[in-house]
Amino acid sequence: KTMIVAPFDGQVTDINLEIGELATTTSTAIGMLALNEFQIVTDIDEADIVKLTLEDSVEITFDAFGDDYVFDGSVAKINPAEKSIEGVVYYEVTIFIREPVEHIRSGMSADITIITEEIENSILIPSRAVLTENFEKYTRVYDGDEVRQRMLDIGIRGDGGFTQVLGGVEEGEEVVITIREK
Repeated sequence: KTMIVAPFDGQVTDINLEIGELATTTSTAIGMLALNEFQIVTDIDEADIVKLTLEDSVEITFDAFGDDYVFDGSVAKINPAEKSIEGVVYYEVTIFIREPVEHIRSGMSADITIITEEIENSILIPSRAVLTENFEKYTRVYDGDEVRQRMLDIGIRGDGGFTQVLGGVEEGEEVVITIREK
């Protein structure tokens, strides 16, 4: 003889108890799905979690719609408590989708790109060309017919395998990625 009221508009997806059954505090009586208010919950590893902040922009694609349809989202929650998955530390991050997505369904697979920083007009080199020796970063550049080592001052490392260079190489210089030994 109790009324249950949902805290949001949605659609009932599951009714797990029958009339007269005893409900406990750990059992789910009714499952609901919010209408047009979907979220994505993902795990971010400890090496990347320090780069994230609340409200970071997120680009979202769904496998069902293909890569041509990119939706906007934002980081809504970052769980401060870690969880270990196969010995690796992760943190749970919740992403809200900013606009309603027609035909979206619960449980669909999504790919996300979290934009933590944007920098324009900078020099990028392939991350494979950035080498480390004695805790210092360097690269190899063509100098005429010779390959020379050049110390680097690097910025951020981005997606797509590129690293921002703040100093050490100039625009237009050719960096060496690998050297084939004879």
